[in-house]
Amino acid sequence: MRECHEKKWLGVLAACVMFIGMFAQGVLAQPQESAAENKESGEVSVASQSGLVMDAKTQTVLYEKNGERLYYPASITKLLTALVVVKNCSLDETVIFSHDAVYDVEDGSGNNQGFEAGDKLTVEECLYAMILESSNPAANALAEHTSGSMDKFVYEMNETAKELGCRHSSFQNPSGLNDKMQETTAYDMALISCAVFENEALREICSARTYQLSPTLNQPEGYLLQAEHKLINGEETADPQWDFVGGKTGYTSMAGNTLVTYVEEDGRQLVAVVMKSDMTHYEDTRNLLEYGFKNFDALVKADTEEEDTDEADAAQTSSQTAVSTQNSEQTQKVQTKTGQSLSALKMAGYVTAGAAVVILLVICYLYRKIQKEKRRQERLRRRRRRVQKMRRQQEEEYRLRHRHRRSGS
Repeated sequence: MRECHEKKWLGVLAACVMFIGMFAQGVLAQPQESAAENKESGEVSVASQSGLVMDAKTQTVLYEKNGERLYYPASITKLLTALVVVKNCSLDETVIFSHDAVYDVEDGSGNNQGFEAGDKLTVEECLYAMILESSNPAANALAEHTSGSMDKFVYEMNETAKELGCRHSSFQNPSGLNDKMQETTAYDMALISCAVFENEALREICSARTYQLSPTLNQPEGYLLQAEHKLINGEETADPQWDFVGGKTGYTSMAGNTLVTYVEEDGRQLVAVVMKSDMTHYEDTRNLLEYGFKNFDALVKADTEEEDTDEADAAQTSSQTAVSTQNSEQTQKVQTKTGQSLSALKMAGYVTAGAAVVILLVICYLYRKIQKEKRRQERLRRRRRRVQKMRRQQEEEYRLRHRHRRSGS
């Protein structure tokens, strides 16, 4: 029973110490703000693992689902490839397909255009082949032509992505074929897409339904490219109010279906990105765009008006700022020091209170230990006295028996 009481007190003491530790940790911990504002809402149905819609002009995110989570991009990577190419090349330059460009691709990735080593096409023709029918040999040939090697081109891809504000992406090849290190987010792809559709040449290429290629070694009469994006080629119904539709498809075994769609309606420009989809990418895209246009005024214009108001207030107070800067800085320093002092005092109070509780519990525990030891010593003394008394009685009885025997004899 006493051992149970002792264990109980030890358990209470340990629990109090753990509670105080966790409490102090909670007080000291500072909340971390998310890198991107979470605008998830139950109003949009998105079955894909990630989906996002962004205003292309202001880059305001109107809705996102896992917009900052990394996924494999598949062939929507080619939008970034196209952006790097047009930054460094003229559309009429001649691209010569190397053996590696044609054959250094993943098995089963396809070459519907029948490209062969030695084929010669313009940069513009290669861009159409890469965007409309997602040609991997064309992507490789453009990369080699632009930078001289695949490694140098990939470096340019990642540098361009960083310049656009992409914080989490890592690109390893210009085609988007499977690579465990090639990852990006819906948010980063939306930033890349906004830059792509600011370029007039790429706007035209990404919105084309068909394009006729010049003759090649395996296609002596040329080849008619047809857009794979179903909202562009008409296989999926586009909203009749949309004035312009462009985009890029993607699919690999690791990435699933990916899709980028750029739409203009009444002067408003939206980019929708869907990643890691299982055949719901077009339905999810329509839902994202419908929500974006429906809530455009509430989400985009409100942010714009707030920014304009802030700028007007800043301009109005700029003349007063020079005069009051020194006083403001001094006041801020005093407030900061005061806040730090109050925080330190508050934390010291918490720690002191916690320490007092621990000390009190320790004292109670030691007191119980001392009392227990006293009782144990008292029991031992009583036991010794009983033993001594019994021995004296035994000795007295022995002497009496011995006397009777003597007297009887």
